[in-house]
Amino acid sequence: MIRTRAISERTLRALAVFGLPARRCRRTPDVRFAVRRTAAALTSAPCVLLTGPSGAGKSTALSALARLESARDTRTIRIRPDALARDERTPPEIIRRAVGPMLTLLSRCGLSDATLLATPARNLSEGQRWRLALCAALSRAARPGATRTLIIADELCAGLDELTALGVLAGAASICSRTPGLVLAGATARDDVAAMARGQARWRVIDLPTQEPRP
Repeated sequence: MIRTRAISERTLRALAVFGLPARRCRRTPDVRFAVRRTAAALTSAPCVLLTGPSGAGKSTALSALARLESARDTRTIRIRPDALARDERTPPEIIRRAVGPMLTLLSRCGLSDATLLATPARNLSEGQRWRLALCAALSRAARPGATRTLIIADELCAGLDELTALGVLAGAASICSRTPGLVLAGATARDDVAAMARGQARWRVIDLPTQEPRP
């Protein structure tokens, strides 16, 4: 059985010639609903997490949210840990802040090990690069005089063990809640990350339903 979200009658007839049955599926959940809920949640909490299985529309909703906020003159910073895979700079060279605030940020993002300070980003593990990318985004957003800033974190805490992910969630929420105008919207398919976010007062979790076929 072939399933597709938007199939024309002409395509159905063509498939029938080859004996390939097909039926229509429901369209991907309307991302406008998720965007509205996320934007509303960010007015009462510094951090919002979209959760749901692959194909639920999490990434699409985050991109739509970024466009919406940009139209409102909100500064948007998207976390891209993959960009650090070839970066020769060390964490202090990437963060570029005074020693005290820099070490505080690194610690809150789970990068407090002193040996990491001299390690090029490309030599860090995938999880460490993710945390460094979050730290760099928080550093850019937390500078004095900045207007409203939205951090987009797709695949939140990807590659991190539960304990480290819990620390990153708590650290990000703490920094966002203490920085006026700073909010974070993330997405994950991990049930454990969603459960940990639900257990923290500064996070709001929005569940996106899976796409289901029509009967």
